[in-house]
Amino acid sequence: MRLVRKVSRKQYFGKATYVHERIFIPIPAKYRDLVKPFLDRELDVSVEAEKGDLIVRVRPIDAETSKAS
Repeated sequence: MRLVRKVSRKQYFGKATYVHERIFIPIPAKYRDLVKPFLDRELDVSVEAEKGDLIVRVRPIDAETSKAS
């Protein structure tokens, strides 16, 4: 599996060009059942580098906590 990098370019008035980069982590189909409960929910995502590994943690944000903020 590899990270996916997408670059979009938008030109303004033929002079300046705005470049925006996004990096995606595709989730393999074998983990689909694990991911489905997180769909259509607000998520807290944290990314850390540890000993040469990339650790991505995804946690749902409680509805009560997000309303209080």
